[in-house]
Amino acid sequence: MIVIHSHWLLPIQPGERGRLILWAETSTGKLTKPRGRPRLPAHAFALPPDDLVKTIQPFISSVSGTPAPFTLILPAIKNTPIPSPGLVHEWDEFHTAAPTGLRRFKLEGLSLEPAAALHILNSLPTPADLPPHLAFGDDLRFWITAGQLALEMLAAQRYIPAIEQVDTQTFHARWRPIFDRPDDAARLAQLLSAMPPAARACLPIELTGDLFCVRDYKGCPYCLPPIYGG
Repeated sequence: MIVIHSHWLLPIQPGERGRLILWAETSTGKLTKPRGRPRLPAHAFALPPDDLVKTIQPFISSVSGTPAPFTLILPAIKNTPIPSPGLVHEWDEFHTAAPTGLRRFKLEGLSLEPAAALHILNSLPTPADLPPHLAFGDDLRFWITAGQLALEMLAAQRYIPAIEQVDTQTFHARWRPIFDRPDDAARLAQLLSAMPPAARACLPIELTGDLFCVRDYKGCPYCLPPIYGG
């Protein structure tokens, strides 16, 4: 079983651009738990990027992403992430143990520039057309919907030129979408309200720190609510 996810990586340094990350969970094989007490444990059942490319190639003729490391904040049992609800597995420990909180994990995914991301998001099949061993996570379904809205805005020429200040002496030209029509504004508001918590699991460490306060996430302004099933 494979569940494909996606997250938008925010730019951190001046001049950086946001990018989409695709990654996947897999329940094939043994569960590899980290040894000891690593400060940033590796995800125990993430699909390698090369295997992810092979998984989506039947639906997309050309995949132009590159492997890239990133981190995710996920519900965990100690140093092991909890599988998302869509992943069918036979790991008994997840059926008997209680979550211990949120934890940041390191993993590797497929990094896509905005244009390539838009192409892939709008080329993937609908969930109903997927083979039985494959599923989309709530986060990926959200970004597919966002990509469809972005294409509609481009086709309708609902954007304007703008200038973005990168630092005190650097400015970049940008295209900005405009949502000044009632229908567009309503669709954007609906999309934002429908964003699943899992879509916010990729907050960069520069904004959130180590997140070792997440055992009581309600007291931290950067911590997320339960990402799976909450």
